[in-house]
Amino acid sequence: MKKWTTIALVIAGLLWLCHTDYAQPYAAATAADSAQKQAALDVLQTRCNTCHVAQNPGKVFTENNMNGLAARIYKQVFIKHRMPKGGAKLSDEEQNRLLNWIGSLLPLRQAK
Repeated sequence: MKKWTTIALVIAGLLWLCHTDYAQPYAAATAADSAQKQAALDVLQTRCNTCHVAQNPGKVFTENNMNGLAARIYKQVFIKHRMPKGGAKLSDEEQNRLLNWIGSLLPLRQAK
């Protein structure tokens, strides 16, 4: 039940995120948020960038651009199930790392 509650909260927050300005800065991250971001970056680098570097070099994930791409990542991975391509699937642990990171961004958005 806890997993579904977390997913529902992430979806609600991402719907809000999708309708806000991506260029809006994020508040300073806490140590826990930084750890979640690093865990997610590890997934993006090992599971996503391997293909993006060769097939879509303009969309390689970095520590600097990943927060701004969070809503798109969520949409492509969890809503549309388009990524990763080629029949590769993220493990439950990898999915949880991405969801935890995305969820950590929601309260950090600064008010407009």
